[in-house]
Amino acid sequence: MKRLIALALISCLFTTSVSAVPAEKIEDVGWLFGGIHVDMNQSSEVSSDLTDLNPIAEDYTATWCSNCIPVEHALENVSVQSKELNIFSFHRYIGESEDPFGSEALDLRWEERYEQRLAPTVVMHGKIKKMGAVADSDSLEADFLAMAEDGPDLSQGTTSLQWNNSTMKATWSINYDEAILEGGNLTSQLWIVEKSSRFEDGSNGEVDYPHIVRAIYDLGEGSQGEFTIPSIQAYDGDDLILYLVHSTIPVVVEEPADNNSTNEEKPTDEKSKDDDDGLPGFSLMLAISAISLAAILRRP
Repeated sequence: MKRLIALALISCLFTTSVSAVPAEKIEDVGWLFGGIHVDMNQSSEVSSDLTDLNPIAEDYTATWCSNCIPVEHALENVSVQSKELNIFSFHRYIGESEDPFGSEALDLRWEERYEQRLAPTVVMHGKIKKMGAVADSDSLEADFLAMAEDGPDLSQGTTSLQWNNSTMKATWSINYDEAILEGGNLTSQLWIVEKSSRFEDGSNGEVDYPHIVRAIYDLGEGSQGEFTIPSIQAYDGDDLILYLVHSTIPVVVEEPADNNSTNEEKPTDEKSKDDDDGLPGFSLMLAISAISLAAILRRP
């Protein structure tokens, strides 16, 4: 009987702590848009009107993350059934012992831009973030579709990308209405993505992992230019794709410091603990569960 009571208590703790996390707009970062792409195995050229671009969906994941699986399936379902997406998977790297697909540079980029490294997290348009795998509406598909449709007004403009497979040189350009900048600037990047990789040792049960971001190269704030890609190898196969992505840089107005504020920022080491738990407060929940279980089992 004592064991049944203990298990019921722990179950209650886990059940009540997991709830839907609504999507939120991130302050102090700009919109991400673009996504025209070429196969790096052959020379080619592509261009698009800005109004025809598909939304950019960034997915923070890991090969051990079982909760990431329904999130990723929901993104794929939205892309196939409702609104085509450019899906980019960022795999956790810092502190990893299992996942082979991430990199320190990409992990640091994610943390700097989005503040936390918690799998699963989806960011749409570089601006709208949803954490966790619990739907806020009728389904994750409905959540992600609503996020995808809440993008920037790109108005008129074009973007182009030319790739020379022999010289590994990318030539790019963008023309746009400056109204989308809202007083800020615009920067561009080249994202190298592995279409799919096979990893049979992932503890989340998946075998093939798609849309893996392997590297990001900054192109600066110009409207056109050339860039030579350093040599890079796929994890397996030969399926690297080169994407051109643009980002607005908002004007950040710094508020004067409030010396009388009583809200002190958490120390850096405490922030890192929250990041590494996978869910906010998860380690605390486990500690409470263990203490409760031990106390019950010691009773005569």
